Amino acid sequence: MKALSCVVFVLLLSCVAVATLPEDILKSHFDGRSGDILIRNKQSNANLGSVSFINAQKFPEAKTAIPETEVADIITHFNGLSPFQPNRDRTNFPPANFFSKPKANVFFYVQNPSSFPLESLPNSQTFPLSRESYSSSASSLSQLTTLFSGVSPSVHGIVSDNFVDRTPNSPSSHVSHAYGSWTQGVSYSANLADLWTVNFQGKALVLSFSDSYLVSRALSAKPVVLENTISANYGYYLAKDKIATVYDNVNKLPINKEHIKTFYSNNAPCGLSFDDATDFNLIAEIAIPQLLIQALTVPGSEMARFTRDNIPDLFSFGFSSLKNFGAKHGLESDAMKCAVNSVDKSIAAVIAAVNQIYGQNVLAEVATINVQSAVEPVAVVKSTLKSLVEGNRTVGLLMPNVYLTQRLSADRLERIVDNLNKALENTGFEAVTMPEPHFEEHYVAYRLVEAKRAAANNTMTNAGLLHTCLWTGVGLGAALFGGAYFMFSIDASNDPELYKMDINQGITHKL
Repeated sequence: MKALSCVVFVLLLSCVAVATLPEDILKSHFDGRSGDILIRNKQSNANLGSVSFINAQKFPEAKTAIPETEVADIITHFNGLSPFQPNRDRTNFPPANFFSKPKANVFFYVQNPSSFPLESLPNSQTFPLSRESYSSSASSLSQLTTLFSGVSPSVHGIVSDNFVDRTPNSPSSHVSHAYGSWTQGVSYSANLADLWTVNFQGKALVLSFSDSYLVSRALSAKPVVLENTISANYGYYLAKDKIATVYDNVNKLPINKEHIKTFYSNNAPCGLSFDDATDFNLIAEIAIPQLLIQALTVPGSEMARFTRDNIPDLFSFGFSSLKNFGAKHGLESDAMKCAVNSVDKSIAAVIAAVNQIYGQNVLAEVATINVQSAVEPVAVVKSTLKSLVEGNRTVGLLMPNVYLTQRLSADRLERIVDNLNKALENTGFEAVTMPEPHFEEHYVAYRLVEAKRAAANNTMTNAGLLHTCLWTGVGLGAALFGGAYFMFSIDASNDPELYKMDINQGITHKL
């Protein structure tokens, strides 16, 4: 009994310790992945970027900013799908017309490290994104996963671009790359592509592309979700000058460097070079989404077949090459300005082409992310940790998380964090102690198979339920009205049999 009391006390104490952390840190923390120390930006309201909704119903005037986890739920709201967070307050969501849902949804993810804005978005409403967790500001894949799945890193588990996956029996384990494989570094939550696949039973066209293999995977449905569906999912990325597929069992499109040159009539935009790797990646990222949409119009093609049914389709395109392009040419250079303008025009061209295919009934979103550099804090933390952690204790720094290979006493860990904060004083960043991992919650509750089960529970969408109840009611009402009209319109005197039956019933009643 005493042992049980001690266990309960320790658990309560650990819960209290975790509960004292700020909410944004809790939303960044994933048990077993988030390390011992978090390096976070002090500017909690720093500009993360913006999200634009194109061809959407007008938002209420009270809507001034959109939290990161709300973007996916707004998309499901407009498309009549079940939300990722059913308990979310949607009073500030615009009205959605369940009788005229979009025939296609196009999602764009743009990493823009410069101050040059996207200016060619037609019929758009733009809102700043508000931060809910700190890890998303330090990791592009973490923030993309949050935007595309509607939950924070504390649930989906992508705490950084790279992280240590600890096991219950070891304080440290191997380094995992976010979306590095389908078994390691994967998101534990269903995303929009998963939801589209399950809700429409694999009959929807789910098409994604990015220059980055990892971004393309983050935008794609998971293989475990596709096990029992037909192959309507296509994830593409650029590999050695040729477009390749995320899935090995999907036919590759014959688009290569020469096709891209032909698309531009052998003249790359902004005077960029087809032979330079950084330039070509940007060129391809601008051209390939338009080439993929053109492929939808080829008569008899497999993808074109999906556009002719009544199943809503999902397109997602990631523009991730601007970061490397800006590092090479300068973030505020004329070349960078031209590159952002070319991305802007490509987005507008894709939206126009998809609108033409689907009869102008298309919804689009553009999430523009301000990529922040943390080079200085990384250097400061690395040099400081070397002097703080002595002996054989090696330290892993995978921004924004610090991993210690051995457990330290609370006093020792607190002193390390204090010294780190002194070193980071002029960088705009600070160090925060993370709770000690317990593993049970996430290693059990958020296995990948749970994402499949959670998505499967959403097979009957809100819109589907509404349509079922509504049209069942309408059908019953029409049948009742038709039957009543038929009965009351009968003139028994014109039908001998009915006349006799009517007379006999009258006689019977009289008796």
